[in-house]
Amino acid sequence: MAQEQAKQFLQQGIAAARAGRPDIARDILQQAIRLDPQNETTWLWLSSVARDDKERLFCLKQILTINPQNEFALKGLRALGVQTAGPAAPTAPTSTIPTVTDDKYGRIQQAVDDFLRHYNPEPDKSAEVTWGKKTKRRYGEGGAQRLRQVTYAAAALLIVVVVGGGVFLLSSLTGGSDSEGTPVAVNATRTPVTPTLTPTPTIGGPTPTGIRINGQTPTPSPTPAGLVAHGNAYSAPEPTEIRPTLNPFVRGQIAKSNSNAVALYSNGQYQEALAVLENAHQYFDQNQECYASLVYYEALTQVALDNIDQAERLLEQAQNYQMPPNSIRGEEGYESCRMDAPLLLTALGHIRFLQGQYDEALALSQQALDQAPALVQASVTKARVLLIREQYADALNALRESPAWNEGDTNLLVVAAEAKLSDMSSPANNARDALGYIAQALYVEPLCQPALQLQARAYLQLAAVETAPGKQQEYYGWAVLSAQTLWLHYASDPTAYLYLAEARIGEQNTDMAETELTRVIDAGLPDTSEAQNYIEAAYRLRGELYYADGRLNDAFLDFEKIVNDTPRRDEQHLDLLNKLLDISLRLEQYLGDNGADGWIARLIAADPENTKVYLIQRAKLYVETCTFVDEIDCEYEDMRQVLDDEILVDPTGLSPEQLANAYSYRAQAQYYVAAGDAEEQQAAYLQALADINQALAVRETALDHYYRGLILEGLGDESSLRQALREYQWVVYWNTTYAYPFVDEAFEDRMADLTERIENIASTPEPTEEAPEATEEPSAAATEEAQDGATATPRPTNTPTDETETDATATPPPLP
Repeated sequence: MAQEQAKQFLQQGIAAARAGRPDIARDILQQAIRLDPQNETTWLWLSSVARDDKERLFCLKQILTINPQNEFALKGLRALGVQTAGPAAPTAPTSTIPTVTDDKYGRIQQAVDDFLRHYNPEPDKSAEVTWGKKTKRRYGEGGAQRLRQVTYAAAALLIVVVVGGGVFLLSSLTGGSDSEGTPVAVNATRTPVTPTLTPTPTIGGPTPTGIRINGQTPTPSPTPAGLVAHGNAYSAPEPTEIRPTLNPFVRGQIAKSNSNAVALYSNGQYQEALAVLENAHQYFDQNQECYASLVYYEALTQVALDNIDQAERLLEQAQNYQMPPNSIRGEEGYESCRMDAPLLLTALGHIRFLQGQYDEALALSQQALDQAPALVQASVTKARVLLIREQYADALNALRESPAWNEGDTNLLVVAAEAKLSDMSSPANNARDALGYIAQALYVEPLCQPALQLQARAYLQLAAVETAPGKQQEYYGWAVLSAQTLWLHYASDPTAYLYLAEARIGEQNTDMAETELTRVIDAGLPDTSEAQNYIEAAYRLRGELYYADGRLNDAFLDFEKIVNDTPRRDEQHLDLLNKLLDISLRLEQYLGDNGADGWIARLIAADPENTKVYLIQRAKLYVETCTFVDEIDCEYEDMRQVLDDEILVDPTGLSPEQLANAYSYRAQAQYYVAAGDAEEQQAAYLQALADINQALAVRETALDHYYRGLILEGLGDESSLRQALREYQWVVYWNTTYAYPFVDEAFEDRMADLTERIENIASTPEPTEEAPEATEEPSAAATEEAQDGATATPRPTNTPTDETETDATATPPPLP
């Protein structure tokens, strides 16, 4: 990775400098600068092995552009007699800068190769860039020669930082594999939150009930009074009694020995449970009877199957039920279905929560709890609303107020763990607290599915905030084991594969992570909102893996599927749109809906508050990129108007870097417009010069120096031509380090022609008094004034010469 390799070059350069080999140190440190140009320490060491004071001055000023308060740089400049009242900035070169000859460069490169072989550095994995020459569809050139090759490089590959990022990608979801793997099944097996004391797990084999850290198994502290283990890892227990107790008539219909609807529902076998419940409902309809517990379970089962409208109709019919007169059982003989029945209010509150109607969900749940405090589902819904509002302490209190809390109800313990994991005020401590609640749930029910899901998530969160590499890897290892345990007993649970993939990414085992994510995507999950959340999460994580690995076409397909299938305007969606834009530019896909221009349009539509930022990116496309790409027609005049009217007229909200880019693109557009407009050419060049100076005052790029040379050359007077030549020499000098692709034979010919023009002007005798005055050309003094005074910005940076090559005598800076 570029950053790591830059650090390695820095260490090698320091070693060479300390060994008294400044020439080798200088070349190695320049390689580090190429990979990480914003590293103050590297520039400081480079200044210590500079050839002369001019080169040392350049390095120190570069440090101050990064950090104006750098003490070493300020002291160094003062030692060189440079004022440091304000942040130093580059100034125009005042001397000729020679290029490095091929022979000299070969000798230096040989020495560098010998030194690098000694230190055995990692190979450079930077992306290769192909430079192209535009041959058609240009306009606005005039007499100016085009740049020959593209001047932007592919961006460094993004590292998938699962440390924090991947964990939170799944925080809204409720969620291993061996070498062979098991396909994800279509049917879901999640354990729902119910008014049952403990949910019933799917039958499974032996499994650990907790993952240990440093030999310590997370245990409840303190253990709630009355905590009873209702299950084990070897058999499936009977579901515990629900609250309120089932009416005997309902129990007889839905809790038969081979068709216990409550058990089926708790096991996630919703279709089977629904069949039993619908038969019971039909039986009681025929007898003109209504039981709230029957409607409650039937409604929740419909919700679990994503049939929310049907669930609402069931509840509405039950609440409007009128008991027939002269009922032989009487009202006390069965549960009354009425508007304020606690179970019906609880179910309706749960539905309102899923629909995002949080105020109503909270009110309904509280109304149910006022009548029946033991209704666990009502407590759970209330707590989840408070979690969405980030009222974490209130959510925990709502759970602890339930009579079932001290009995170890797993539903309450699971939501308590979620509350702790969601509270990022102290992520490490809260993750440990969550593991305590999870351990309680697994003590009560060793195969509690949501607890196993949260266990993996908790260890991922601990790894996300851990700074010690060894400890972090340990947490990732426990996350792997937790996810594998979940997968072992719930092979149809997509979260097992998602969390396992995240843990594998943390272990830097991306091949295994990709395998797990592909299993989720190819599993054929049902077309429910919950399943689609899992699939989207898998596409997102896999796309990030591809993106980091440089597999841009694959990453494009995964990201594109997400933004097309689930369009929205949240932060993650905007991040994907920006990545799609970046990929399009790097793959040279510029036009059309799936090209860079199309993604810019979608970003403007999705994020109108940052329209200026996206318009600057469009200006780059139609001013800078188009200059080198045949497929794009440049729109110099149109983009100049956009920059004038929509961006630079009021640059509020733009960063200095974004503003510098805007000035640079306007300068480039102005240059080409000026080249084709003889009447206003001088004024246009001066405006372009002022803009390019504004850009260079913020940051220096070879392209801006090149365009400054073009603009100065366009002005045409002797002083401007000399300055243009110095700009080109600046580019040539640093080309020995950065190898700018546009420094080719045509560039060398331009410099030769420019040198000849300057010599001809210098040898031309002064005009006699009788000679006609040139009224169209500005005076040299006027040109200098425009160049130096048009904007209060510094000039391009001084660069060193070969006139005096002396060894550096400055004391090397300390190690960082």
